[in-house]
This record gives sequence, structure tokens and C-alpha cells, in this order.
Amino acid sequence: MSEAGILPHVMGANVSLVSPRLLQAFREHFVGSGVLRTIEDAFAAQGIRPKPGSADDVGGQRRQLVEECYRSLDLSDMRDARRILAVFAAELEGIEQAAADADEDGPPPYGEHPRRALRNFLRLLDREGLSYERGRITFNHATPLVSELSSHAAALDLPNVLEQLRRLEAITDTDPRLAIGTAKELVETVCKSILGERGTTVDSAWDFPKLVGEVRRALRLLPDQVDSDRRGKQAIKRVLGSLGSIAQGINELRGSYGTGHGPDGRARGLHGRHARLAVGMASTLATFLLETHREQG
Repeated sequence: MSEAGILPHVMGANVSLVSPRLLQAFREHFVGSGVLRTIEDAFAAQGIRPKPGSADDVGGQRRQLVEECYRSLDLSDMRDARRILAVFAAELEGIEQAAADADEDGPPPYGEHPRRALRNFLRLLDREGLSYERGRITFNHATPLVSELSSHAAALDLPNVLEQLRRLEAITDTDPRLAIGTAKELVETVCKSILGERGTTVDSAWDFPKLVGEVRRALRLLPDQVDSDRRGKQAIKRVLGSLGSIAQGINELRGSYGTGHGPDGRARGLHGRHARLAVGMASTLATFLLETHREQG
């Protein structure tokens, strides 16, 4: 999988979940194939309104309109990223229909023949770690939670988390041992970042389960911290207790398979599925911890 489109892209002061290359490609498509009204309607269908005066330097009314729509969004936020991808998906659906109806040798309905335009966009999406099918564009992550975790890490300005996610996406299937070790490091980084923001000093003597436990305590995610009169408290306690089991599972996987420990010279059987298991558990835990931290302010 291409590394380019899997993680956020730096754009000015923000970190975008949608690459500048993809934004530019669709901008130029709109400029070449639409009029102001149809461009505005395409974005308005997803509740996106232009931000007047934010793109006076790009040249041309149609190009300016598209850029003003882009700049009204926070593309480091997964919700806004999905909205812009929905705009692009709807446009691709129209191109797909035009391609099905068009004569390969006949005149195109706009600048580029729709079949060629569709092929070019699908190739671009693939390079950016995205897929298009039946009117939807989706992320091709090793685990669906990676996109959510990227969004939280970008919003909290955690570059080390983003770097670890980039490494995980690149190596999960090609270097399972390194991926398992990195998955554990990802959770450690998230935990230390949360505790640091909450003014708690991390003791270097804490092992991994202890570190995760301290974060859960700080976020009131331990079973004994559930209010006694809370509805469904027993179910909530069981769910919160499973967070500790996830942490223990990641720790044991890393101890058995991950980097940092020399394996038996005849050890066999480690595959991408082991790494995906570790990455999935780590992403689940890290995402939940960061979401809780952000919600509690």
C-alpha cells in the first residue's frame, strides 16, 4: 500500500487527512467540467459552504469557489475529511455513469473522456490509500480505526503518534515482528502524551500494563471508578475491565513475537495476521483513550 495517502498530510499549520494532490485533482476537474452553480451545488449537498475571501490568490472564479469550499473545512478532522470525500464520490458516480453511456470514440461531454477520467481518478485514489465503489470513497487502512486515531493525533499535535502510524501502515504485512513492537510503542506514546497533558509525571520504572493502568485511572476508566448508581454498571465494569486485557494481550504478543526480544532461532509461524491483530488491539485501545481524553477536555 502506498504510504502517501494513508496518514495525514501537512498543509500549512494543519495536518490534512486528504492529500493536496487529491484536492488539486478534483479542483481542476470541477474547473474544467462545471459552472459556478453546479460546483456550489456539489459541495452544498454535503453541507459545505464556501468561505468568502479565503482564496483570493488562486485565480479564476471556479477555482476560487472550490478553494473557498476546501478552506471552510478542517481536513485534519475525520468528519470534514469524510464530507469532502463524499463530494468527490458523488462526482465520481456521475463520471462513472457518463462513462457507461459514452461512446469510446465519440466526443466527450466535457474536457476529458469520462472513461479516461474515471481510470485516472481510480489510479490516483489507489496511490492515496483510498478506494471507490458504488458511490463511496473509503480509506484502505490495515484497521479502520487508524483513520480515527490519525484524526485525534493530528488534532492534539502528536507527531510521534502520526509517525508510528505511518510506520505501521507500511510494515504490517511486510515485517510483522516490527509491526507488533511498534503497535506497543504506539500505545505507550499515547499514554505518555495523555498523562503529560494532565500534568502527571511518568515513572520510568512503570511497565506497560502499569502505564496503561495509570492512564485509565486518570481518565476514570477503571471498573472501581464506575458510580455505584449508574445504570448498567456491571456491564460498564466488564467493558472497562477488558481495556486491561487488551493491554495485557498487546504486551504478551510483543513479548512473544515483537521486536526487542531475540526469538528462538527456529521460531516459525509469524504472519501478517499476527501483526494485524496487534495493530487492531493497539488502535482500539489508543483511539478510545484519546477520545476519552479529548471529551473530558
